Amino acid sequence: MILDTPLAALLITILIALVGAAVGYGTLLNKVNSHSTSIEKLEASYTIIDQKLDTICNQVARVETVLKERKG
Repeated sequence: MILDTPLAALLITILIALVGAAVGYGTLLNKVNSHSTSIEKLEASYTIIDQKLDTICNQVARVETVLKERKG
């Protein structure tokens, strides 16, 4: 069986498109995984910041209470 030139061109085009789609999907998947990792790190940072802000608020409340008692 002899392969016609137009058929060969079509098969090569389809093969190139499949390879391009696979590479594009791999790149997209890598970016999604990278962004997921970054989001997890950001959420952890927000948790730490919230804890530190709670500590600061508690300290300020204690200072205010002591000052009110002394002024009292």
